[in-house]
Amino acid sequence: MCRVRVLAVLLTTLVVTVLTGCGQQDGDRSGQAVSPASDDASPSAEQSAAEVRGTTSGATDPAAATPEEMLLQSAELPGLEPGHRWRSLDTTSRESAKRPAWVCQTSTFTKLGAQQFWKRAFAGGDIKHARASSTVIVFADEAQATEALRVMGTWHRQCALTLAKAKLRGAKVTTKPATVEAGDTTATWRMVEYGPVVGFPKARYFDATGYTRKGSRITVTTVIDAGRAGTSYPPGEEPIVGAMRNAAAKLP
Repeated sequence: MCRVRVLAVLLTTLVVTVLTGCGQQDGDRSGQAVSPASDDASPSAEQSAAEVRGTTSGATDPAAATPEEMLLQSAELPGLEPGHRWRSLDTTSRESAKRPAWVCQTSTFTKLGAQQFWKRAFAGGDIKHARASSTVIVFADEAQATEALRVMGTWHRQCALTLAKAKLRGAKVTTKPATVEAGDTTATWRMVEYGPVVGFPKARYFDATGYTRKGSRITVTTVIDAGRAGTSYPPGEEPIVGAMRNAAAKLP
């Protein structure tokens, strides 16, 4: 009888020990599984979110860019002199006849059939009276954009008259356009001089405006300086040239 009782006690103790050990092992195994799974899941979720935002590579794909994203940033505008930096002002999607993209412009792009219009203005920073702008216009198709370029050429040929009507004196229009190879397209820019400059009656504005087309999109870039000759830069190194290349590169 004593042996049976002892054997029963031993068996009971053994079962309790085994069950306790299994429970501890299961608990340890569960803890080990949760932590690594949680660590692995977090980067995956962040990566997926980054891919959705399009920030995995840290750059915007031109083919997927919106018209607003095609506008130049201040750092993409070459300075007027070493160390000069532009400062971004307002960005708008509303075209105003009172604030045209180009001083020679006599009509709105909307009247030419533009479906979208985006413009960003820049201040000259340390260089007083200097200013610039970046504009992207989207048309329904390539044919409309091509016609708009033709109209812009007419605006330039009639610019002296336009400036006279605006009572801007001393107007001088460069009739022959300069071309710039900008990636897989050719950009065109022209110089217009006029006055007066506020506070400097003998000075003139040197207004360089360039534009190019890719498909149904046109980009217009203007760099305006005051009191400096537009010929002070070596040919091909004018600020408008670098600005136009950067602007063309942002068009899909």
